[in-house]
Amino acid sequence: MSIFRCTKCNCIENTALSNYFWNVYEEKKPALCSECDPEIAKWHGEFPKATPESEGYVTGPDGFLYRPDDDYLKRLLAEQAEKEGKSST
Repeated sequence: MSIFRCTKCNCIENTALSNYFWNVYEEKKPALCSECDPEIAKWHGEFPKATPESEGYVTGPDGFLYRPDDDYLKRLLAEQAEKEGKSST
């Protein structure tokens, strides 16, 4: 499950419960939660609205939210550091 931060209200949202991929990749629009997206304009109720900070999430280099101890996040950060190390030499 990929989750992201809504650029308008700062809440946690699931890509599958919003128009994330259409808005961000197809239309080049901001990442909006279901409630802030004018085409949906209603919170889905699948989980309570919360902020990433209140739930202990951090933003990964791919823009998605992760728990700080998430192994996938650690791998992304290591790959990013490796790329940055190679590009600076």
